[in-house]
Amino acid sequence: MSPTSWILALASAISVRSISGFTRHLPILWMMKMRSPNQIGVKNLTPVSGWDKNAYSRRHEGRLVVDNDTRQVEQLVVKSAEVDQDEIVYGTTRGDRLSGGSDRDQLLGGAGNDRLLGGSDDDILVGGTGADQLWGGSGRDRFDFSAGDGGSTLAEADVIYDFLVGGSLQNAEIIGLGAGLKLENLVIEAGLGEYAGDTIVRYGDEFLARLVGVGFGEFAIAQNVVQLP
Repeated sequence: MSPTSWILALASAISVRSISGFTRHLPILWMMKMRSPNQIGVKNLTPVSGWDKNAYSRRHEGRLVVDNDTRQVEQLVVKSAEVDQDEIVYGTTRGDRLSGGSDRDQLLGGAGNDRLLGGSDDDILVGGTGADQLWGGSGRDRFDFSAGDGGSTLAEADVIYDFLVGGSLQNAEIIGLGAGLKLENLVIEAGLGEYAGDTIVRYGDEFLARLVGVGFGEFAIAQNVVQLP
């Protein structure tokens, strides 16, 4: 991980304290790592009055100050102005939408029913607690789970929409088992009824994930599961 990577905590209703005059809804808020190691830029995808369309027009040295307010942000998108700049993005206790860019991002949803979109390259997605929806995007992605991240019913499990199982060990995507989960107790089973054609991943009575479109015979623990340190 690059030493200039940054962490952003996203609230469900936020405004940038140092930028005044906003009176309307912000559909998408872009956070950009600038070329300077101490700069973060902010861009609203739909510019409003007084907002320069240039992505680099609003920046702060050292850190970006975010304050609770009444202006709602529906989606967070992380981009980088540097090549090979990885990002770590944290969600909150609410239902967040986090998107990575073209680098090796880590998206950590936290609590709530989150939507995580990894983008390109090899990403790590951690839905956390709640019934999350996960898309790794292109690249060989890893989806990490810890004890308590799942639920007692399949409806409470995370849903992974683009899990890749084919090819070789080098290309297969991974389920990562974190704290409280052991490889020998993992259960892989075929989905039934409306979930026929999917693969279900559970740990005892805890449903962790449903892999959409992944046939039961396609998923292999030896290739698609790893025990995390």
